[in-house]
Amino acid sequence: MARLIARIVARVLLVQVRATDADEGDNGRVTYSLGAPTAAAYGHLFAVDAATGQLYVVAAAGIDRDGTASAVHRLIVEARDQGPDGVAATATVTVEVTDVNDNAPVITVDGQSAAAMSPGVDATVPEDARVGSFVAHLSVEDVDQGDGGLFDCHLQVPQTAVLVNYICN
Repeated sequence: MARLIARIVARVLLVQVRATDADEGDNGRVTYSLGAPTAAAYGHLFAVDAATGQLYVVAAAGIDRDGTASAVHRLIVEARDQGPDGVAATATVTVEVTDVNDNAPVITVDGQSAAAMSPGVDATVPEDARVGSFVAHLSVEDVDQGDGGLFDCHLQVPQTAVLVNYICN
């Protein structure tokens, strides 16, 4: 199994697959490739060097754990001799992507991202509003996985505020 940290850059070597063939000449010369289903599913992320069997990341932006369906990728690497009736063997390489805390939480107020509102977020309350009136809906989300996706919510309430109820999940 190869473990890599999310956002790893392109051309980083993950593992090297090795196959040997006791035959002579082309019958003993081995080349490597991703199996067809693996190439179709993961060819934009991973590649294998045909001559060396080195498996590496090819995605220009690296591999990010955020927004992917799975942290684990099972890759089939094929080794084939170059004889006229080439014979293939396969190996499964499991790559686990570990997330890093690379995203800040996003705060949304009544459907509008707080990042788009500057310098801050204000909620207007009518002067004659009753105590307990709804003021605003706040939502906070962090797309990082595990502990990197956890956050604390705190409201800074001026001394003049009478009552603030909030729930933070």
